[in-house]
Order: sequence, then C-alpha cells, then structure tokens
Amino acid sequence: MASKLNTDCLMEIFEILESDQITTSRSYNLHSCILVNRQWCSIAMKVLWKNPWNYRKDLECVKYTIIDTYISTFSKESKEKLKENKIIIIPNEILMTETIFNYTKYLKNLNLFHLSMTLELWFHNLQQQKMNDDDDDINFTIFPIRSHGFIFEELLINFFNQSTSILSLNVSACCDFSISSLINSIERSSRAMDCLANLRYFKCSGSMPKLYSLLSNISPNLIKMQVDRYMITEELANLINVQKNLKEIGFHKHPSLRHPPLSLSNNVIGTSLINQSSSIESLTIKGIYFQSYIFSCFENLKELNIRICGGMRYTREELLPLAFVSLNHLQTFFWYSTHYVYLDLFPNFFRNNGKNLRHVTIKGFMISDPENAGRLINSIANYCINLRSFLGPISTENILELTKMIENCKELLSLSLHPSKKKCYGPQKKEHFDGLMNVLINQQKRIRLSELTLVYSWEFSFLQFEKLMKKFEEMQKKKFKFSFDPNILKDENFKYIVNKFIDLGILKEINNLEF
Repeated sequence: MASKLNTDCLMEIFEILESDQITTSRSYNLHSCILVNRQWCSIAMKVLWKNPWNYRKDLECVKYTIIDTYISTFSKESKEKLKENKIIIIPNEILMTETIFNYTKYLKNLNLFHLSMTLELWFHNLQQQKMNDDDDDINFTIFPIRSHGFIFEELLINFFNQSTSILSLNVSACCDFSISSLINSIERSSRAMDCLANLRYFKCSGSMPKLYSLLSNISPNLIKMQVDRYMITEELANLINVQKNLKEIGFHKHPSLRHPPLSLSNNVIGTSLINQSSSIESLTIKGIYFQSYIFSCFENLKELNIRICGGMRYTREELLPLAFVSLNHLQTFFWYSTHYVYLDLFPNFFRNNGKNLRHVTIKGFMISDPENAGRLINSIANYCINLRSFLGPISTENILELTKMIENCKELLSLSLHPSKKKCYGPQKKEHFDGLMNVLINQQKRIRLSELTLVYSWEFSFLQFEKLMKKFEEMQKKKFKFSFDPNILKDENFKYIVNKFIDLGILKEINNLEF
C-alpha cells in the first residue's frame, strides 16, 4: 500500500500530520512514518526538519542532539574552522560524523530565539559532560568559553548556504546580540540573498533598522508580517513598501504607549500601509492607537482584528467612522476592548459589511449601551446570513432577535454568548438563560449549530437542558459541544443528565470557560 502513494501525495499527508494542532506529540507521528520504508523516510525527514523547533514541547529530549546534528552537516572547511579558532568544547565524534541526510538543506522556518535557547542548552550540556567525565582517554577538543557568538553565526551561515530557501523568519523577543549575529551571518553568507529571496513570513519586534534595511533589499516577497513591540521607523516603513504581494500584517503594542498613533497622515508606517492596502487581506492592530477611517482604504480586506488594550480609551465619537466603513470582502471581524464597547456602532457596520462575514467576535470589559444588544443581534440576523460563528453580548429579553438569527443564519455552527451588562467582569448577579435556550428547543427545522458557550454569569435549569438534549437527539445531532460554568455540575441530577447524553454520543464532554 505504501508504494502506491506518490511523493506529492505523501508530502501532503505528512504536512497535515505535522500541522495537526490537536496531537500533542506531533513529532512522534512523523517518526513512525520514518520507519515504514525508504521513500516514506526520505519524505518524512524533509517535513520534520523544515522546522525542528516546531516540536518544542519535545525539546527536552532533542535539545542536545539538534545542534549536534546541524554541526555534523557543516562542510569540512567549517568544521576545521571550529578547531582552528579554538572556540568551543566539541567532542570529536560530532565533528567527524557524516549524516545520511543533509538536514540543513530541508530547513524552511528559522526562529532565532529558539535557536539561541537550544544552543545555550546544548553548550551547557557539553560543559556538564566535561565536568562529570573522569575518563582522560576520551578525546575532546577543548577551547575557552567565548563560544556562543561564533557557533551561533556559523550555524546561521550554514543555514543560509545549504537551505534551498528559508520561508519563515522569526526574530521576535531576540536580544541585540542575536540580531547582530543574524545580520553578520547574512552579510558573510554567499547564498543568503538567494536563500531569503522567497521569504514569506517575517515576525519582528522593536527597532531593528539594519535588519529591516537588509531584508528590504533581498526579501520583497513577504506574504505575512507581524510586528511586535511596534515602533515607527523609516526602515520598517520601507520594508513594508517594497513588498510585492503582502496579504497579512499585524502590529502589536510596544510596552511604552507614548508613541505616535497608527494613522494615514501622521507617520511613515501609515503611509506604507496605504501603499499596500489593495493587496492586504488581513489586518491586526493590538494595543496601538488608530483612527477608524483607516479601514476604508483596505478594499480587499477579509479579516479585521482589533484589540483595544493597554490603557487605551476611545470615545464613541472617535470610533464613529467605523459605522461607515465599507469592506465588501470581509469574512472575519474581531473586536476586543479592555474599556468600553459601543454596541450602537455595529448595526451600520454589519449592514455595510455583513454579506460575506463568517466569524464575528465582540468582547469588552464594559458595555456603554447594553440595552442595544438586541439591535446588534438583529443586524447580524439581517445582514450576516452566511455567519458561522458569533461571540458577543445578548440580553435575556432578546428572544425574538436570537430566533431570527438562528433562522436566518443557516450556516451558524458556533454561538458564544455573555449577558449584555455595563460591567462584564468580576462577580455578577446570575442571569437566566432558560428563555433563550427555548429558542433552540422550539426550532422546527434541523439546525447546524454544533457548539454553544455560555460565558460569565448565566444559569439554567437542568430540566431545560434535558429538553435541549432530547431535541438534539430527535435531530440526530452528534457530539454537541457545550461550555458553561462548571459549578452547575455539582448538582447530581444535572451530572446524571450530562453523563447520559455523553454516553449516547449527543454531547461532548463539558468544557471549562475561557473569555
């Protein structure tokens, strides 16, 4: 059976295994594939080694050997260089080993922080081995401890010289020393320009002007950029400007909030974003000041992710332009605020942008106008008929609005609801969900809903819950996911009903809440 699968088919299967976020031991799945035959082994090795740090949950067992393996793939000249420069303590067995595969050639994703940490752990292990080793016959190459920088750069140069193409580069959370080593390696490597020419994903943080300038010259094909600890610099603006097909970009807050707002007219980053606005399909702004009218420029935007946090506060008037933004291709809308959410702004927004919306999230610590939850739900029912998931506020009296949403949004799979109140955190008076649950119980047609989450201070009767489960049983619905306050499970009657419908396959296990 294995021999009947061609290389492309196997590669696709192995990449699915590799990207599976549910399996906690992903590397073990691929390790099993290695043992099937030579063809499987060769293909699985390419997937495993394109990003060895992808398995950092397993790092404890590989943190020492991964650097050994990469050093073993060094050219003879590089290995001699290690000896001649007397930089580090390396067992000769590592320097003399020749690997079956050129693992460095397969590298596609480079995370500078993970590489640095792995190297630190590896070096510490070698030092421990030397201190614990009482056998004088074991042949070690012994050098002074000024090693990290040299071996770090040699590893990077080896990556750039041997990898066919680095597609992802993550330099976020790195110290200045690591960034400097990366810059030196790019400048010293004969193939760095070719290796980074097809870079697709770049994650950075803070001000790295020289690195931004280097990448502006050699990496114009980025599809996704994420900027942590956002700072406005000409070099970063230029890196954004030179991209030919930038699809996704995100800006996350700097620890200091005293920096200019992300705007269209006040800084070079805003200008560079406008230059790229026709190609950008996903925009994330977290903890950074912005003007709402900026979104109108992104005519092809499919995902808008806004997180208002870090002490930022907006008045309703400052956010009012959001109600008039038109984004005809928008599919995902995420709005989160640690301050006030103004519900009355969203009905007009959904009227203008709801046609293609699939996922809507509206979360906030406080709601300025909780009485407008009905208007919000009603506008979604009217304008977002292709909706698949909704997380947001609702009031106990919004029965008609929820009924309309369930009936109109026929593709709806997931509902996550919290009471619409002025204050959405801390101890709260319980709100009764029985009336809203009746909306689901009384549905005459089969509904696609497969997940319901009741956030914060909801309560409901176990009899009402049993009616809902029986309704789903009639609909032959399986594996319904229900999340709510786990304290309700303390009631023995309720616990009995839950276990009954889990055994019948109607209900999945109860999940704890996250909000």
